[in-house]
Amino acid sequence: MWNTFWPDLLVTVIGAALTVAIAFGTYVVQRRVKERLALQKLIAVIHEKRAVEPIVGPQLMSGAGGLEDFQYVSSSILDLRDQIGLAREQVRPESPVQPHLSRMTRACNRYLESSSQRPAGYCYDLVSLREALWVSIKKISELSRSLEALEPGVGARDYDVEQMDLS
Repeated sequence: MWNTFWPDLLVTVIGAALTVAIAFGTYVVQRRVKERLALQKLIAVIHEKRAVEPIVGPQLMSGAGGLEDFQYVSSSILDLRDQIGLAREQVRPESPVQPHLSRMTRACNRYLESSSQRPAGYCYDLVSLREALWVSIKKISELSRSLEALEPGVGARDYDVEQMDLS
C-alpha cells in the first residue's frame, strides 16, 4: 500500500485540479454565453419596439398628455427600461458593456422625466431617446463582435407588415 501512496496522491491531486479547472472553464463559458444571449435579446426587443420607431419631422403636440399614443409610448419606455435592467443583471458587473447599458437606462429616464414635464414635446424626446439607444447598441456590438447591431424601432414596421391579414 505504501508503495503506491505517492503516485495515487499525485493522480488524485492532478484529477482534482483538472476537475476544478474544467468546472471553472465551463462556468466562464456559460456566463459569457448567457451574457451574449441577454444582450442580443435586449437589442432585438429595442429593434421591435414601436415606440422608438424613426420619427420623420417631429412636431409639438398640444394636449399630448391626454392622447392614447402618449400613454402607450410612456408605458412602452417604462417596459424598455425594465428590460434593460434585466439585461444588466445578466451581464457581469465588470463587463465593458455595463456603462452603455447604464446610458440606455439614463436615456429612458430622461425621456420619462422630460415628457412628463412637457408632454407636447414628447416626439422630440423620443427622437433623442432613439438616438441614444442606437449609439449604445452600436457600441455594445463593437465590444462583442458576436452581437448584431439592430436599429431601434425598425423591426416594428417589419412585424406590422408580416402580421397584417392581406386576404
